[in-house]
Amino acid sequence: MTHACEAVKTRHKETSLIFPVLALVVLFLWGSSQSLPVVIGINILALIGILSSAFSVVRHADVLAHRLGEPYGSLILSLSVVILEVSLISALMATGDAAPTLMRDTLYSIIMIV
Repeated sequence: MTHACEAVKTRHKETSLIFPVLALVVLFLWGSSQSLPVVIGINILALIGILSSAFSVVRHADVLAHRLGEPYGSLILSLSVVILEVSLISALMATGDAAPTLMRDTLYSIIMIV
């Protein structure tokens, strides 16, 4: 009888924002440090933040795809993948270094995430 009164949870907790915000705070406080453990810690926090954000985007796109149905759902999933690719490629291009291997690895990582 208690099962009939339980509410169905349709909202997800947005815990994927914790790591990017934490990485920004750590970068702001210790970004000018030349210490190797600090640099490694900042990079690990940034990696976890990027991966959690990417998986969150894919999860939200998948929920929208299920809600909207077949023609629009496929378009939303495709658009989310394209936006992820463009954002990572533009971040690589903003650094100014020409690294075709890094560009190729970025595209493969997007394919593996999705």
